[in-house]
Amino acid sequence: MATVESLVPKVATYLVTAARQRRTVTYGDVARAVDTHPRVVPKTLEVIRATCIEQGWPALTSIVVSATTRKPGEAFLDPWVSR
Repeated sequence: MATVESLVPKVATYLVTAARQRRTVTYGDVARAVDTHPRVVPKTLEVIRATCIEQGWPALTSIVVSATTRKPGEAFLDPWVSR
């Protein structure tokens, strides 16, 4: 199985493409796009989220939503969303 570090560039590229198309994606969509298990996706998103914060970029991880709720996880919106 691929490591989180090896998945970050692939997932980031996938998310940038989805964001440019103005669409949301599910955790399963991300997993299928990079050929990994859905349980690996949150750890990969944590790395991408940290990079976005460090660089002052928009919340790229916020377009990843739950298949059931169609909402992003709060952990991936913070600190962009005030409480």
